Amino acid sequence: AVLDGNEWVIDGHKIWTSNAYHADWIFLLARTDPGAPKHKGITYFLVPLNLPGVTVRPIKQINKYRKFCEVFFENVRIPKENVLGEVNNGWKVAMTTFTFERGTTIFERQAQYMTELYDFVRMSKNLKVPGLEQTVTENAHYRQKLAQSYIEFEILRYHGLNMLSQIMNTGKLGPEA
Repeated sequence: AVLDGNEWVIDGHKIWTSNAYHADWIFLLARTDPGAPKHKGITYFLVPLNLPGVTVRPIKQINKYRKFCEVFFENVRIPKENVLGEVNNGWKVAMTTFTFERGTTIFERQAQYMTELYDFVRMSKNLKVPGLEQTVTENAHYRQKLAQSYIEFEILRYHGLNMLSQIMNTGKLGPEA
């Protein structure tokens, strides 16, 4: 991104942007100081997707879903004030964003995993192990695997509770998020 008067001009492309085809705005990290080291010289921008020069292209995945997109920027002009944080300090802002974005989704994921595990256990009560006259839940090997999954999902839940406690007590999340 290059500052041109009161506007930033953005050229480039962003890939693996979740649900961009449904979004009106996205955040974008762009290099604003080409001479700066790896994680410096990057600025965090808020970009409306209806601007001239923005193209959103869904990526067709092997499962036929198109959740992720490529977003192309060709001479896109955004107002100077669309910077979040400070110019050239976008990496810090991004890490804070990612911490809260990813750190607080644990409960959703854990609940989904537990629901799927319970569904699988119900189904396994009638599912025969190939070559044996036992169901999956009657077989010691598979029972152990199911128990291990349950334990890991509970650990994930407790990890989430720990992060929730951190947010409530300090207003911050650490790198474990």
